[in-house]
Amino acid sequence: MALHLAPRPEGRFLLVSEVIDRLKARFPWCEADSVSGPKDAQAFHTHLQHAHADEELCQRVLDAAPQALRLTIADASIGTEALQLLLMPDLPLRVQNETLENELQIRPLIERSARTLEYIIC
Repeated sequence: MALHLAPRPEGRFLLVSEVIDRLKARFPWCEADSVSGPKDAQAFHTHLQHAHADEELCQRVLDAAPQALRLTIADASIGTEALQLLLMPDLPLRVQNETLENELQIRPLIERSARTLEYIIC
């Protein structure tokens, strides 16, 4: 099951520009890819449909797909592993590339991203 970063119950979704600005200020490498983002969002939408997810969520992902960004975050202090997040307006950020094999390396990036954005990991 993929991890997501979302606002605390008392919080709010940050604007896309706020997310990028905060992460760029916190990590030595933070790249926003507007070409891969919509493709990732479309793949996520397909996954949700196959999983029989809530129709409202499916529609929100589909509507947000054209504005989606793939964020790649890296920190030289942990090696070559990078974190990929799917960023869509007013939706939780989806961790794209966490696997059992890289969980220990990538988890610190997930946790620091959540703290930086004042989001929770869910």
